[in-house]
Amino acid sequence: MLQRLPAEKLKLVAVFVIVVFPIAAAAARFDVWHFRNSFLLFAIATLVAFIVLVLSVLKLSRAVENESKSLIAAIVLSALPLGYMGLNIVKANQYPFIHDITTDFENPPQFIAAATLRGEGDHSVDYAGGEVAAMQKAGYTDLAPLLLNRDAKSVYSMAKAAMIEKGWKVTTDQAQTEPYILEAVDTTLIMGFKDDIVIRIQSTGDNQTRVDARSKSRVGKSDLGKNAQRIQDLFMQLSR
Repeated sequence: MLQRLPAEKLKLVAVFVIVVFPIAAAAARFDVWHFRNSFLLFAIATLVAFIVLVLSVLKLSRAVENESKSLIAAIVLSALPLGYMGLNIVKANQYPFIHDITTDFENPPQFIAAATLRGEGDHSVDYAGGEVAAMQKAGYTDLAPLLLNRDAKSVYSMAKAAMIEKGWKVTTDQAQTEPYILEAVDTTLIMGFKDDIVIRIQSTGDNQTRVDARSKSRVGKSDLGKNAQRIQDLFMQLSR
């Protein structure tokens, strides 16, 4: 069917494909439907974009001047979603296929509020360890507990301020006794995925404060490195 479309119609199909992406993302973010429906639309739109790109390139070799402009536009427009999806595939292959990251494998910080906030179909807050820990160690060799030459109470205050500054929703604020615990929810910008992060702050025997963190996605198999990046960004801010 698509191969019979004239150049102008191919360009319109390419425009439609591009429009599908923000609409599908918005539908998932605002809970119009399940995010898997959006992923299905992304896949279909990407396939259509590939077909439009191939047909436009083939037609361009024998097109007249008026058709050439539309075909070039169709090629450029259809290449955009293909490039976006391609970058995400490359990115997925660069990171471990996991969605639960911690700085303490033996005693990972435990989620408190997240255990009640997660719904049916969401991942459990339990830490799997084993293969997950091994994959994290291989993929994020520099991720470790943060040691600061500050007292635990001031580190707690800094961490809470950093969470609020980042726009995270604080769900657990335990600062009566050590270890101090802060827990929050971070909502991703485009799809509106909710990830939970918990921070444990405690004094060490050498006048330092140790900060451990854990970040876990509620849905999905791979996090594209988002959870590790979230911890690294927070630790970098606390180290300033």
